[in-house]
Amino acid sequence: FPASDITRKVVEGRDPVDPILAEARKNYQLLVLGATERPEQREALFHPLIDEMVRLSPCPTLVVHGGPGERNLPPKRLLVPTNGSIASRNAAELAFHLATEEDEEVVILSVVQQLGMFSQLGADTQIGERELEARQQIGDELAERGRVHGAHTRGKVEVGVTVVPSILETALEEEVDLILLGTDIRPGSERLFLGPRVEDILDNAPCPVIVVNWVSGVS
Repeated sequence: FPASDITRKVVEGRDPVDPILAEARKNYQLLVLGATERPEQREALFHPLIDEMVRLSPCPTLVVHGGPGERNLPPKRLLVPTNGSIASRNAAELAFHLATEEDEEVVILSVVQQLGMFSQLGADTQIGERELEARQQIGDELAERGRVHGAHTRGKVEVGVTVVPSILETALEEEVDLILLGTDIRPGSERLFLGPRVEDILDNAPCPVIVVNWVSGVS
C-alpha cells in the first residue's frame, strides 16, 4: 500500500500479544498480522498467538496467510469469492487497492451451489435461474466498482455442488497469486473459528490467502 508516513515502534515484553493489543487500542483502524503456516495442532486456526490477537483485537484484523506461490508476490492475479455479503464486498475493495497496475487483475467469483438439485426435487427451475442471475449481477456490480477504482476487474460465476472446491479449482485455472476472503464473525470463545469454508481454503489453497475480519473482538 502507498503510505505517506510510516512509523516504526519497538516495545519490550515477554508476551507479544498484550503490547500489540495495547498499541492497537490507540485508535487504530486495522491490525495486520502475518501467519506463514498452519499449525499441526488443529485447535488453532492460524497460530495460537495470531488467533488470540484476532479474537481480542479492538479493531478489524487482516491476516496474511502464506502458502504456495509466495514468490509471485506482489500478486498479479487476485481472486475474491463473494456471496454478496458486506464482508466479501470489503474484501473486494481491498483487492481493488492492491491491483492498480496494467498487468494486474481482480477476479470476482460467485458460486451457485447445487443448482441441479432444484429439478431433482421437482422444484421450479426458475428458482435456480433467478439465483444464477442474482449471482451474475453481484459479480457485475463489483466488477464495475473495481473499474471505478482503476483496477482491471472481471466477474465470474461457477456452478458447483459445494462452494470450496469451486473456489480452489478457479484459483488453479486462473493461476491466481492471492485469494482474499472477507469475514464478519465476532469471536465468542477461546478458539478462533471463522467458519469451515475459511478453514478448508486455508488448508488447500494453491496460493497465499488474506483473511479480513471486519468485526472487532472483545478487548
